Amino acid sequence: MNAAEFAGMHADLMAEFGEAGFVTRGTAEPVAVTVIIDRGVAQTDDYGRVVRRVDVASFLVAEWQPQAGDRLTVGAWTKAVQTLDDDDGFVAKAVMHG
Repeated sequence: MNAAEFAGMHADLMAEFGEAGFVTRGTAEPVAVTVIIDRGVAQTDDYGRVVRRVDVASFLVAEWQPQAGDRLTVGAWTKAVQTLDDDDGFVAKAVMHG
């Protein structure tokens, strides 16, 4: 697969499973985004023990590149980006806080 096919595949997944919301950075105007939110994702230590559960939001990089401190709102759910978990150039995954 080439990059255009991967981008199209990710866009199709967001269209099917994503939720509409908006994100703000600092005092800038809100930007509409489509995200997939995985709630209660287990984070483990070096021994495989679950140390906490977090919410992870997946953003299409073409729509928005999340940074720590960005605020995401989906319906009545609002959380801030705590840290970036992964970014493959198509989808960026952010661990949410709040």
